[in-house]
Amino acid sequence: MENKDFYRNYENGAGFARVSAARNGRINTEGAVPFINAPVAVPYGIAYVVPAGEETFMLPIGNTAVSIGMIQKPCADIQAGEIMLYSQGGASVILKNDGRVLINGREV
Repeated sequence: MENKDFYRNYENGAGFARVSAARNGRINTEGAVPFINAPVAVPYGIAYVVPAGEETFMLPIGNTAVSIGMIQKPCADIQAGEIMLYSQGGASVILKNDGRVLINGREV
């Protein structure tokens, strides 16, 4: 959905927005520049539904904008070079630098 206010409110055409709803790989955002049914860019093979309240970065593409990612929250459980997948419910998978895999904190 085209939103011309987006371009007027952000000097370089990009900006932060808060997710108000999500479904089928698309989000609605609220704030100074709301978007309805905006696509979410994700790596191939990854799928998720963004929880309401998360902060995203919107980038203009053509006549609309695309969410190019959520703002990462601090995470003390991982070190540089490690990867963590987690859900809103608390489940997690961590790929450690030493080759270990932790699922919900337990090594497998």
